[in-house]
Amino acid sequence: METLERMPFKARKAIFERLERIGSMANLTPKQRAQYEAEWKMYNDYYNTLDFAAEKAMKKGIEEGLQKGLQKGKAEGLEEAKHAIALNLKSLGIPLEQIVMATGLSLKEIEKL
Repeated sequence: METLERMPFKARKAIFERLERIGSMANLTPKQRAQYEAEWKMYNDYYNTLDFAAEKAMKKGIEEGLQKGLQKGKAEGLEEAKHAIALNLKSLGIPLEQIVMATGLSLKEIEKL
C-alpha cells in the first residue's frame, strides 16, 4: 500500500482501472468471458498492426531521407571538386576553353574563380 501511495496519480488510476477490469471479468459467464477475450485480442491485434505500420513507415522515411541526403552530398562534392580543379588549372595558366572542356563548368563560372 505504501508503494501505491508514492506512485503518481496517473499510475494509480491505471492500476485501479486494471483491477476493476479484472474484477468485472471474474463475474462474467464463460460465454461472456470468451467474447470479451476475443474482442480484447482483436483490439490488441489492431493496435499492434498500427504500431508495426508506423515503425515500418518511419524506417522507410529514414532510409529515403538518407538516400536523398547522400545523393545531394555527392552532387555538392562533385561540384566542389570541379571548382577546385578549375581553379588549379586556371592558376597554371591553362586556357579557359580547355578548362571548360575538362571540368564541364561554364565559362562564366570559371571566370568567377
